[in-house]
Amino acid sequence: PIVMVAAGGDPVSAGLINSLGRPGTNVTGSVIMSPELNGKRLELVKELVPGATRVAVVWNPTLSGTEAQLPPLQAAARSLGVELSMHAVRHVDDLPGIEDAIGREASQALLILPDPAVLESHLGRTLSMAERLKLPTVYPWRSYVNAGGLAAYAPSLPDHFRRAAVSLDRIIRGESASELPVEQPTSFEFSLNASAARKLGLSVPPSVLARVDELVE
Repeated sequence: PIVMVAAGGDPVSAGLINSLGRPGTNVTGSVIMSPELNGKRLELVKELVPGATRVAVVWNPTLSGTEAQLPPLQAAARSLGVELSMHAVRHVDDLPGIEDAIGREASQALLILPDPAVLESHLGRTLSMAERLKLPTVYPWRSYVNAGGLAAYAPSLPDHFRRAAVSLDRIIRGESASELPVEQPTSFEFSLNASAARKLGLSVPPSVLARVDELVE
């Protein structure tokens, strides 16, 4: 039996399992795939920058399951009255061109979608791009905020590890991995970097500060 912990991408389209509810193989565990999550991140962008009407989005279209995350993001944009400017990244060398394109736009904020292949593998270059653009940016993981980024809204990784222990215990006690549902995120963390906010001249509303799980100074 194999227990995934906060696995990225879509394990169904990757052929690892038959469905989230009934894996049907020797693989179970948890995934960080949550199509509604990027809509929540966009809501956070709007709270941090209430006047934003255009938001640049950097995403990797080559990742499994990424396309499924776009409709909820687009629905959230319509609800919030925000126009999205989409910028596809497939290789780290695409970043300078993306930075130039965003710099020529009238975007008032930036949203970075989850991408372990490029953006997270080159976290420093991703952060440097956002810093040069001087745009309030919401990221997909706390690691960005710890490294100097403004804000992140992400699944709780400690929660995923705790739930993995429960799955392992059930398997050891005789249950089949093929029958144990693969779990999606249920617990989330909001991280904010106060120093980054000050550099941007951003005044964070008290209602937003009250919800911060981790404040980085």
